[in-house]
Amino acid sequence: MYETLISYLKNKSETNSYPWVFLKALLETVNDEGMAPLERVCNQFKCFYRERFREGLMPEVKTSPIYRLKMLDDRQILAIMLEQAYEPLSNYQFVSLREDQMVVSELLWDNLRHDMKKIKALKCLEDRIHAYYQQHFGNSCIFCNINAEEMIFENQMAFATDDAYPATPGHMLVIPKRHFQDISQATEKEVVMLFRLVEAVRKRLMLKEKIDGFNIGINGGRAAGQSVMHLHIHVMPRRWGDVEKPRGGVRNILRECGRPKR
Repeated sequence: MYETLISYLKNKSETNSYPWVFLKALLETVNDEGMAPLERVCNQFKCFYRERFREGLMPEVKTSPIYRLKMLDDRQILAIMLEQAYEPLSNYQFVSLREDQMVVSELLWDNLRHDMKKIKALKCLEDRIHAYYQQHFGNSCIFCNINAEEMIFENQMAFATDDAYPATPGHMLVIPKRHFQDISQATEKEVVMLFRLVEAVRKRLMLKEKIDGFNIGINGGRAAGQSVMHLHIHVMPRRWGDVEKPRGGVRNILRECGRPKR
């Protein structure tokens, strides 16, 4: 059974990464008897895709349900895991479900209980996941793979697009076409072209509606709130009354506005 699993991992072609991620989550949470609580496996499964979002990597193609991770509750994520990850593996009798426990098949667990074989299986899973994403996405940065129709403005070195989760109405992003994380890595010409586009965005927004001011800024690094590790400049229109006390600007905007509801 163990060799069958390794062969499956090396040779089976999947249309999504769910089975690999599910089995990895199971092996990372399983106890000495080859069992793990369903809720715990699901949480580990969810954490994998959440981390990909945090790193700015596309989890799946846009038609995949997991792409909407931020809008899914735990029940919906569990359904995805059971229907699209657990079922293909249960067909091979690698795993089974007993009430609220995921169980590795007895024959398979006889081998996987040995640390070196478990480590080898995890390494195969990680290799398959990496190969899947390399094959389907290559550079999986969401900004590197943005559709042309989503670019509202562009110049030689940058483009502007609507923020997917606007903090204020009209919130837009200005993004370099070259992939790099921090403004310190931009060339002089890239800095010029980026801020030319910032000004073009600002003028466009001012023409569309009454705007009283702007917050324009960069989240530089994870500690500063950067979640996509491809530099992007936020251009956020502000109106009188959108917060009670605007004094302090970016010092207070997150505390005053809170995160947008999704």
